[in-house]
Formats: sequence, structure tokens, C-alpha cells
Amino acid sequence: MKNKILFWIDVNYTQFGIAKFLQEKIAADFYVIYDLNHHLKKSFLNQNIIKFKKQWFYWDYQSNIHKEPDIEYLKLFEKKYGIDLWKIAFSERIFSDFQKFHNFTRDEILSILENDCKFFEKVLDEVNPDFLIIKLADFHRTQLLVELCNAKGIKVLMLIASRLGFRSYISSSISKIANNINIKNNEKPVTFFELREYLQKFDKFKQSSKTQSGGIGMPVKDKIIAFLKWIFQTYDDEYRKTYDHFGVTIFQVLKNKITEEITRNIRQRFLEKNSIKNPLFKEKFIYFPLHVQPERNIDIDAPYYSNQLEVIENIARSLPIQYKLYVKEHNSMKFRNWRQKSFYNSVLNLPNVKLIHPSLNPLEIIKNCSLVITIAGSTGLEAAFYEKPTIIFADVSYSNLSCVKKIKNFEELPNAIKESLIFNVDPNELRDFIQYQEKNSFEFDEIELSNELSKISLLAGMVTNDKMTVKQLDSFFEQKRKLFEPLVTDYIKKINEHGDSLTKY
Repeated sequence: MKNKILFWIDVNYTQFGIAKFLQEKIAADFYVIYDLNHHLKKSFLNQNIIKFKKQWFYWDYQSNIHKEPDIEYLKLFEKKYGIDLWKIAFSERIFSDFQKFHNFTRDEILSILENDCKFFEKVLDEVNPDFLIIKLADFHRTQLLVELCNAKGIKVLMLIASRLGFRSYISSSISKIANNINIKNNEKPVTFFELREYLQKFDKFKQSSKTQSGGIGMPVKDKIIAFLKWIFQTYDDEYRKTYDHFGVTIFQVLKNKITEEITRNIRQRFLEKNSIKNPLFKEKFIYFPLHVQPERNIDIDAPYYSNQLEVIENIARSLPIQYKLYVKEHNSMKFRNWRQKSFYNSVLNLPNVKLIHPSLNPLEIIKNCSLVITIAGSTGLEAAFYEKPTIIFADVSYSNLSCVKKIKNFEELPNAIKESLIFNVDPNELRDFIQYQEKNSFEFDEIELSNELSKISLLAGMVTNDKMTVKQLDSFFEQKRKLFEPLVTDYIKKINEHGDSLTKY
């Protein structure tokens, strides 16, 4: 009996490539939910490259939002599946202040959640899939689907960027890649110098610095052409009906784009003037790297610590008297137009805190700090290579390292800091962790793939290309066939671990 695999395919399109190549290797029934602009609907529903047994278009099930929500249904849904719906809703950037066009009411949010719950229940009950293949959830709808599948015993297979640069892995959870690591006492002891040499080929900062997003760096002419195409090709009555486009008007979009350019430049100049580019590192300090926000790393993985200013203030009041706190802005926040000046001013006004310029390589800070504190970032792992312990606020893949201390509330911070400052990192434990990570991941640069894919899927790197054809997408993935080989091999391995053997060859 064939296993059944449900795919979630959105404008990232990577899962389309995965389905294409998996189809060649395994015997299974494929199903799909498309989360795409309505202009692309016909093209994808009629494609014959991947033989989906049944397909759904997500936005067909998000009508009638301006109604009174069925609270009784939502209450029973939470109880039945053990899912906290408001926790998921608060992680959604569209419902937050990040959304510039529409202020969602409580009833609108609950109606959207109700539609999602009923739609996902309908699909899962009808198909009863063995697996869900989806990208790492970053919107409320994908997070809800993942949690519902987990509750129903459906194996979720997410493609996740490894804490090691230029590598990825497949898992049902971002924090569960390395839970069973044992020190190999019979191996030759390793030095931190050897570990740092090894780390160079997995440089996360080097990888993330290649990120392209939001049209930043694109010629103004290309942006104008993209905007005009959006007006005449995309912006119509059907487009405005979906909740992610509520309140969108041509004037508001134009106004926002101009405002964003001005705001980004003003905030950039503020950072240039007020943040430190070349710290002398002559004093004792603890390092806190800011997260990009909105982003799933904290909005979904650490929702109760998503107020980063509050986290900074609590760290600052917990420091031993001889220490300062260095706070570095994330370089990728330029794609979010940086943070408000009021945020930076609040940091600058803290007497024992320094604001570090986003361009500074974080490894230079790690080398000279005494301790790293991060909500859920990769910096905590990188710190171990430089013999620096870490404090975290959420479960991460490196949580089990003895040099990493997770705290459950801010009251624990003062003692956690004091204890961590005298902790010695074990290089052999770190070696075993890295070997485990490398063994259970594969070479796959998601950022590079996304940058290349955006050349056909986006206009000027910022507007969905509604004229992109499935044929073009298929041609792109054919060119990337070799890149997908280790990825597909690992999917087959994971599928065979949890289900019947599906391999054709």
C-alpha cells in the first residue's frame, strides 16, 4: 500500500523542486496545498510535471472573514489537539505592527484561524497523510498546520538550515537534531584551535551576508518597472480579497515604499553615528546579538522573549558590576528597514550597555567577550568554538551542550550569568556535537538557492512575478538537479525510517 505525502508549496517554491525529484525516486501518492497568488493558481493547478492525486488552493478557503467567529468550535479545537491558538496568532507578522495597511480586529483574527482550522482538518481527515513536507514554518498558517499534523500523528518533514553554515537537515523540529550525543572517550583529544580551523568552512556570517531581499541594491529603474507591473498585472479585486492584502491601495504601497527608503536611510545614518564600529575590547563584557524581527526564531520559537528590548534591559540589570553588555544589531535588519530610533535610543540610554555596528563580524566580538547570551541564535554555538559559554532562552539544536544554560525566566539571569562566567567549555564534547551535526545534515545553501530562484520568481527582488510559468520553474530545477540530490536522498531516508520502504530503485 502506497504511503501518502502532503506538500505545502508557496512562493518559496523549494518544495515544488523536492516533489519533482522525489516523484522520480519513490512510489507514493502525492497531494498538495498551494499557497500562491491567485494569478498563479491556474498555471499550478493545471501543471502536469508533478502528478498530484489531489490539490487545494489555500486562499479558496479564506472567505467570509468579516463574520462573528465560532468561539465554541475554536475552544473545542484547542482542547482536542492541545494547540494554543492565540500563541500562534501572536507570531503572525501580518497581524502585528509590522503590517502597515490594516489593523486586524480580534474577530477578524479568530475568523481567519477558524477558517484555517476547518480547512486543515478537512484536508487531513480526507487524505490521512503519512507525511507533511513543508518548509520551516514562518507564518501562522504553516505553524498551525505543523502543530495539527503533530497532534494527529502525521510525520512532519521540514527543511531546516543547520547551525553550520552552507548545510541543512530535515526534521520535525528545529531543536531536535542533536539530542543523543555521547562523548567519544576513545578519540584523540581535540584543541580549540583545530575546532576553529574546522569552523571556517561552515561560516554562517559569510553565508548570511549573501542574503538578497526586498529589492535592496536593485536599480531604481527596475523597481519602477516592477511597481508598474504590480499595478497592471497583479493589483485587482481578487488580490485585495485575501487577508494578507487587506487595506492595500496603490497610493499606500507607493507611499510606504518611498517612506521605507527614507526611513531606512535615516536609521542607517543614526546607526553610523551612534553605534561602535571598531570596539577596542579593553573591558570585560557580555555579548547579546539582536535577532532579525519579525522572524520565526523568536516570534515562534521563543514567543515569550520576543520583546528584545525587555530582554536587553533584564540582562543589563543582571550584570556583575565589572561587566558591560555589548548589543550588536543584525546586519539583515536592513531588509526590515532597521528598527525604530526609539529602540536604539533606549539601548544607548542604558548606562552599562554599548551598541555595536551591524557590519562588525560577530566572531570578532565573540573572541573578546566573556559570555554570550542569545535568545535562540547560532551565535551561542559559535561561542563554544572560542571557549565562551552561552545562555539561551529557547530550545535550540545545541541546547544539550554542557556549556549552554537555558533559563526559564528573567529572575534566573543573575545566578546563570555568574555560574556561566566560570564555566569551561569541553572541546571534545563540541567536536562530537559538530560531527553529529555534519553526519545528520547535508550540503545545501538555501540562501544561494533563494537568491537564484528570485531572478525568475520575483520582479526587482520584491514583487511576485505573476507571469512566471511552471515550465520556467521546472527548467530552473532541472538546472539545479545535482544540488537537490543529497536533499532528496535525505528525504527518502527519513521517509523510509518512519514508513514503508518507498524507494523505486
